[in-house]
Amino acid sequence: MSNTNKTQQMPCCDVADIFDVLSHEIRMKIIQLLYENIEMSYSEILDALKIDSGLLNFHLRKIKRFIRPTNSGTYVLSECGKIAHEIVCDANKKLHLIGLKEERLKEIGKPLSLDIISRRILAFALDALILFLSTGLFLDKNFWLLASGDLSPIINATYETVASYSTMFLASYGYFTVLDAYKGQTLGKHVFRIRCVKVSGEKIKILDSAVRNIGKAFLLPLDMILGLLFYARYGYLRFFDYYTKCTVEKIMPEIKRVEEVKAEIAEPEIAKVAEAQEKPM
Repeated sequence: MSNTNKTQQMPCCDVADIFDVLSHEIRMKIIQLLYENIEMSYSEILDALKIDSGLLNFHLRKIKRFIRPTNSGTYVLSECGKIAHEIVCDANKKLHLIGLKEERLKEIGKPLSLDIISRRILAFALDALILFLSTGLFLDKNFWLLASGDLSPIINATYETVASYSTMFLASYGYFTVLDAYKGQTLGKHVFRIRCVKVSGEKIKILDSAVRNIGKAFLLPLDMILGLLFYARYGYLRFFDYYTKCTVEKIMPEIKRVEEVKAEIAEPEIAKVAEAQEKPM
Protein backbone atom coordinates (compact mmCIF):
# COMPACT_ATOMS: atom_id res chain seq x y z
CA MET A 1 0.00 0.00 0.00
CA SER A 2 1.44 3.41 -0.93
CA ASN A 3 2.14 6.22 1.53
CA THR A 4 -0.58 8.34 0.00
CA ASN A 5 -3.18 5.63 0.63
CA LYS A 6 -2.05 5.36 4.25
CA THR A 7 -2.42 9.08 4.66
CA GLN A 8 -5.89 9.08 3.17
CA GLN A 9 -6.97 6.31 5.57
CA MET A 10 -5.90 8.21 8.70
CA PRO A 11 -8.90 8.44 11.08
CA CYS A 12 -10.62 11.82 11.02
CA CYS A 13 -10.44 12.83 14.67
CA ASP A 14 -10.31 16.43 15.82
CA VAL A 15 -10.70 18.33 19.07
CA ALA A 16 -14.49 18.44 18.74
CA ASP A 17 -14.59 14.62 18.46
CA ILE A 18 -12.49 14.27 21.60
CA PHE A 19 -14.75 16.54 23.64
CA ASP A 20 -17.81 14.71 22.32
CA VAL A 21 -16.37 11.41 23.54
CA LEU A 22 -15.37 12.85 26.91
CA SER A 23 -18.78 14.44 27.45
CA HIS A 24 -20.32 11.15 28.69
CA GLU A 25 -19.25 9.22 31.78
CA ILE A 26 -19.65 5.76 30.20
CA ARG A 27 -17.46 6.66 27.23
CA MET A 28 -14.81 8.04 29.57
CA LYS A 29 -14.95 4.80 31.58
CA ILE A 30 -14.45 2.70 28.44
CA ILE A 31 -11.39 4.76 27.51
CA GLN A 32 -10.04 4.40 31.06
CA LEU A 33 -10.70 0.63 31.16
CA LEU A 34 -8.90 0.02 27.88
CA TYR A 35 -5.96 2.14 29.00
CA GLU A 36 -5.64 0.27 32.30
CA ASN A 37 -6.13 -3.22 30.84
CA ILE A 38 -4.49 -2.56 27.44
CA GLU A 39 -6.83 -5.03 25.73
CA MET A 40 -10.37 -6.15 26.63
CA SER A 41 -13.10 -8.26 25.07
CA TYR A 42 -16.67 -7.11 24.57
CA SER A 43 -17.92 -9.25 27.47
CA GLU A 44 -15.17 -7.98 29.79
CA ILE A 45 -16.13 -4.38 29.08
CA LEU A 46 -19.81 -5.24 29.60
CA ASP A 47 -19.10 -6.90 32.96
CA ALA A 48 -16.89 -4.04 34.14
CA LEU A 49 -19.48 -1.35 33.30
CA LYS A 50 -22.50 -3.37 34.45
CA ILE A 51 -24.77 -1.97 31.72
CA ASP A 52 -26.94 -3.71 29.10
CA SER A 53 -25.49 -4.66 25.72
CA GLY A 54 -27.65 -2.21 23.78
CA LEU A 55 -26.25 0.74 25.73
CA LEU A 56 -22.68 -0.54 25.34
CA ASN A 57 -23.15 -0.97 21.58
CA PHE A 58 -24.39 2.61 21.34
CA HIS A 59 -21.33 4.01 23.13
CA LEU A 60 -18.90 1.79 21.23
CA ARG A 61 -20.27 3.23 17.99
CA LYS A 62 -19.78 6.74 19.37
CA ILE A 63 -16.10 6.08 20.12
CA LYS A 64 -15.25 4.00 17.06
CA ARG A 65 -12.42 6.37 16.15
CA PHE A 66 -10.93 6.02 19.62
CA ILE A 67 -10.83 2.22 19.84
CA ARG A 68 -9.51 -0.44 17.50
CA PRO A 69 -10.67 -4.05 17.18
CA THR A 70 -7.90 -6.66 17.13
CA ASN A 71 -7.70 -9.84 15.09
CA SER A 72 -8.72 -11.83 18.18
CA GLY A 73 -11.95 -9.83 18.53
CA THR A 74 -10.87 -7.70 21.50
CA TYR A 75 -10.58 -3.92 21.74
CA VAL A 76 -7.56 -1.65 22.28
CA LEU A 77 -7.17 2.12 22.27
CA SER A 78 -6.34 3.77 18.95
CA GLU A 79 -3.90 6.69 18.82
CA CYS A 80 -6.86 9.08 19.14
CA GLY A 81 -8.00 7.11 22.19
CA LYS A 82 -4.60 7.47 23.82
CA ILE A 83 -4.68 11.22 23.19
CA ALA A 84 -8.16 11.43 24.74
CA HIS A 85 -6.97 9.55 27.82
CA GLU A 86 -3.95 11.83 28.14
CA ILE A 87 -6.22 14.89 28.02
CA VAL A 88 -8.44 13.45 30.78
CA CYS A 89 -5.46 12.66 33.02
CA ASP A 90 -3.93 16.09 32.51
CA ALA A 91 -7.24 17.82 33.24
CA ASN A 92 -7.82 15.74 36.38
CA LYS A 93 -4.37 16.60 37.74
CA LYS A 94 -4.89 20.32 37.19
CA LEU A 95 -8.40 20.26 38.66
CA HIS A 96 -7.08 18.40 41.68
CA LEU A 97 -4.37 21.02 42.21
CA ILE A 98 -6.91 23.82 41.88
CA GLY A 99 -9.12 22.12 44.43
CA LEU A 100 -6.24 21.80 46.92
CA LYS A 101 -4.63 25.18 46.33
CA GLU A 102 -7.43 27.43 45.10
CA GLU A 103 -6.78 30.11 47.68
CA ARG A 104 -3.02 29.82 47.35
CA LEU A 105 -3.18 30.14 43.58
CA LYS A 106 -4.78 33.55 43.98
CA GLU A 107 -1.52 34.80 45.46
CA ILE A 108 1.04 32.86 43.43
CA GLY A 109 1.83 33.38 39.76
CA LYS A 110 3.02 30.77 37.30
CA PRO A 111 6.64 29.63 37.79
CA LEU A 112 9.08 31.86 35.96
CA SER A 113 10.57 30.21 32.89
CA LEU A 114 13.58 31.27 30.83
CA ASP A 115 11.32 31.45 27.75
CA ILE A 116 8.92 33.93 29.40
CA ILE A 117 11.75 36.01 30.91
CA SER A 118 13.59 36.28 27.59
CA ARG A 119 10.37 37.19 25.75
CA ARG A 120 9.60 39.89 28.33
CA ILE A 121 13.10 41.36 27.99
CA LEU A 122 12.88 41.38 24.18
CA ALA A 123 9.38 42.85 24.26
CA PHE A 124 10.50 45.62 26.63
CA ALA A 125 13.52 46.36 24.44
CA LEU A 126 11.28 46.70 21.38
CA ASP A 127 8.83 48.93 23.27
CA ALA A 128 11.74 51.07 24.51
CA LEU A 129 13.00 51.43 20.92
CA ILE A 130 9.52 52.50 19.76
CA LEU A 131 9.36 55.16 22.51
CA PHE A 132 12.97 56.20 21.85
CA LEU A 133 12.14 56.96 18.23
CA SER A 134 8.58 58.29 18.64
CA THR A 135 9.45 60.80 21.39
CA GLY A 136 12.49 62.16 19.53
CA LEU A 137 14.86 61.18 22.33
CA PHE A 138 17.42 60.06 19.76
CA LEU A 139 17.82 63.74 18.78
CA ASP A 140 18.84 64.81 22.31
CA LYS A 141 22.61 65.23 22.57
CA ASN A 142 22.46 64.97 26.38
CA PHE A 143 21.05 61.48 26.07
CA TRP A 144 23.99 60.34 24.00
CA LEU A 145 26.37 61.91 26.54
CA LEU A 146 24.66 59.97 29.32
CA ALA A 147 24.74 56.80 27.24
CA SER A 148 28.49 57.21 26.79
CA GLY A 149 29.00 57.53 30.56
CA ASP A 150 29.32 61.31 30.74
CA LEU A 151 27.28 62.45 33.76
CA SER A 152 27.98 66.16 33.31
CA PRO A 153 24.44 66.89 31.97
CA ILE A 154 22.97 65.65 35.27
CA ILE A 155 25.58 67.25 37.50
CA ASN A 156 25.46 70.63 35.77
CA ALA A 157 21.74 70.87 35.07
CA THR A 158 19.85 68.33 37.15
CA TYR A 159 16.52 70.13 37.04
CA GLU A 160 16.63 70.75 33.30
CA THR A 161 17.64 67.16 32.63
CA VAL A 162 14.82 65.67 34.72
CA ALA A 163 12.29 68.08 33.24
CA SER A 164 13.34 67.32 29.67
CA TYR A 165 13.15 63.56 30.21
CA SER A 166 9.89 63.65 32.16
CA THR A 167 7.95 63.64 28.89
CA MET A 168 9.71 60.40 27.97
CA PHE A 169 8.76 58.79 31.28
CA LEU A 170 5.16 59.99 31.06
CA ALA A 171 4.87 58.85 27.44
CA SER A 172 6.17 55.40 28.36
CA TYR A 173 3.83 55.22 31.35
CA GLY A 174 0.80 56.07 29.21
CA TYR A 175 1.92 53.68 26.46
CA PHE A 176 2.36 50.70 28.77
CA THR A 177 -0.74 51.43 30.87
CA VAL A 178 -3.23 51.86 28.02
CA LEU A 179 -2.04 48.96 25.86
CA ASP A 180 -1.68 46.50 28.75
CA ALA A 181 -5.23 47.33 29.86
CA TYR A 182 -6.60 47.04 26.32
CA LYS A 183 -5.52 43.51 25.43
CA GLY A 184 -2.71 42.77 27.84
CA GLN A 185 -0.21 43.52 25.08
CA THR A 186 2.07 46.34 24.09
CA LEU A 187 3.47 46.19 20.57
CA GLY A 188 6.54 44.41 21.91
CA LYS A 189 4.44 41.81 23.72
CA HIS A 190 2.35 41.29 20.58
CA VAL A 191 5.44 40.60 18.47
CA PHE A 192 6.87 38.12 20.98
CA ARG A 193 3.47 36.49 21.66
CA ILE A 194 3.08 37.16 25.38
CA ARG A 195 0.39 39.03 27.32
CA CYS A 196 -0.24 40.40 30.79
CA VAL A 197 -3.16 38.94 32.77
CA LYS A 198 -4.26 38.66 36.38
CA VAL A 199 -3.04 35.57 38.22
CA SER A 200 -6.69 34.54 38.48
CA GLY A 201 -6.82 34.42 34.67
CA GLU A 202 -8.95 37.55 34.34
CA LYS A 203 -8.20 40.46 32.03
CA ILE A 204 -6.04 43.16 33.58
CA LYS A 205 -8.09 46.29 34.43
CA ILE A 206 -7.00 49.87 33.75
CA LEU A 207 -6.36 50.56 37.46
CA ASP A 208 -4.23 47.42 37.81
CA SER A 209 -2.33 48.41 34.69
CA ALA A 210 -1.81 51.95 35.98
CA VAL A 211 -0.37 50.75 39.30
CA ARG A 212 1.67 47.92 37.75
CA ASN A 213 3.38 50.22 35.23
CA ILE A 214 4.49 52.77 37.82
CA GLY A 215 7.31 50.36 38.50
CA LYS A 216 8.15 49.86 34.85
CA ALA A 217 8.08 53.53 33.84
CA PHE A 218 9.55 55.25 36.91
CA LEU A 219 11.15 52.71 39.25
CA LEU A 220 12.34 49.88 37.01
CA PRO A 221 15.73 49.11 38.62
CA LEU A 222 14.25 49.04 42.15
CA ASP A 223 11.15 47.20 40.88
CA MET A 224 13.31 44.46 39.32
CA ILE A 225 15.67 44.11 42.29
CA LEU A 226 12.83 43.73 44.80
CA GLY A 227 11.03 41.29 42.52
CA LEU A 228 14.05 39.07 41.91
CA LEU A 229 15.13 39.08 45.57
CA PHE A 230 11.82 38.50 47.33
CA TYR A 231 9.08 37.44 44.88
CA ALA A 232 10.68 35.40 42.08
CA ARG A 233 9.99 32.19 44.03
CA TYR A 234 6.28 33.04 43.84
CA GLY A 235 6.43 33.48 40.06
CA TYR A 236 6.86 37.27 39.89
CA LEU A 237 9.68 39.01 38.02
CA ARG A 238 8.92 42.50 39.40
CA PHE A 239 7.60 43.78 42.74
CA PHE A 240 4.69 45.60 41.08
CA ASP A 241 3.65 42.34 39.40
CA TYR A 242 3.30 40.85 42.89
CA TYR A 243 1.61 43.97 44.26
CA THR A 244 -1.10 43.93 41.57
CA LYS A 245 -1.21 40.09 41.28
CA CYS A 246 -0.44 40.22 37.56
CA THR A 247 1.62 37.80 35.50
CA VAL A 248 2.85 37.47 31.93
CA GLU A 249 1.95 34.35 29.96
CA LYS A 250 2.88 32.96 26.57
CA ILE A 251 0.14 32.97 23.95
CA MET A 252 -0.29 29.49 22.51
CA PRO A 253 -0.69 29.10 18.73
CA GLU A 254 -4.13 28.39 17.32
CA ILE A 255 -5.15 24.74 17.29
CA LYS A 256 -4.97 23.33 13.79
CA ARG A 257 -7.78 21.18 12.56
CA VAL A 258 -6.90 17.59 11.72
CA GLU A 259 -7.60 18.22 8.04
CA GLU A 260 -4.86 20.89 7.99
CA VAL A 261 -2.39 18.62 9.78
CA LYS A 262 -3.21 15.76 7.40
CA ALA A 263 -2.62 18.06 4.44
CA GLU A 264 0.77 19.10 5.85
CA ILE A 265 1.71 15.45 6.35
CA ALA A 266 0.38 14.37 2.96
CA GLU A 267 2.22 16.96 0.84
CA PRO A 268 5.78 15.72 1.50
CA GLU A 269 4.62 12.09 1.33
CA ILE A 270 2.98 12.66 -2.06
CA ALA A 271 6.13 14.42 -3.25
CA LYS A 272 8.25 11.43 -2.21
CA VAL A 273 5.98 9.01 -4.06
CA ALA A 274 6.01 11.17 -7.20
CA GLU A 275 9.79 11.43 -7.03
CA ALA A 276 10.11 7.65 -6.65
CA GLN A 277 7.81 7.07 -9.65
CA GLU A 278 9.84 9.42 -11.82
CA LYS A 279 13.11 7.58 -11.15
CA PRO A 280 14.04 5.01 -13.81
CA MET A 281 13.69 1.41 -12.73
